[in-house]
Amino acid sequence: MAEFIERTKQIVVGDPLKDETEIGPIASKRHMERILSFADLTVKDGDKLLVGGHKSDIHEKGYFMEPTAVLAKSNKSRVCQEEIFGPFASFIPFRSEDEAIEIANDTEFGLVSYIWSDHMPTIMNMSEAMRSGVVWVNTPMMRELRAPFGGFKNSGVAREGGYSCEQFYTEEKTISLPKSPLNLRKFGSR
Repeated sequence: MAEFIERTKQIVVGDPLKDETEIGPIASKRHMERILSFADLTVKDGDKLLVGGHKSDIHEKGYFMEPTAVLAKSNKSRVCQEEIFGPFASFIPFRSEDEAIEIANDTEFGLVSYIWSDHMPTIMNMSEAMRSGVVWVNTPMMRELRAPFGGFKNSGVAREGGYSCEQFYTEEKTISLPKSPLNLRKFGSR
């Protein structure tokens, strides 16, 4: 965690059009305030704010915030139970693979899970056991557009991408049109 905190402090927050920028602004003031509210909750809930948790003072205009990390006292903390959708990481220590799976599945959401490991049996076991629609292994985000994307439980309902996307966004219709006039028998006329 110490290395994570030090690297987080070095993240370049700024103009997304500049090559050196690693994290751009949040899309709206309302969403930035929502994300920052979780940093405020950290102290109230008895968790520990490790880094960040504030609006960036480097930028006068825009909705820039410091990347944030929290050490949660348990998985019951709100920072572990909500979809925050921002530069916000929550740490929960665990002692075993089974405990990690239990923590990962103890939520009403299940859009995306991450696994960081070089041990293939761990990767396979965790991938199969986690109740989420997408599992990213050793990558922060890789979207395969030909594969279905969506979650389990109350997150990312339905699927989009590939055939699932076609099915979701398409209303199929059949239109029959003869190539030439038909000589049909007319019922009721002799």
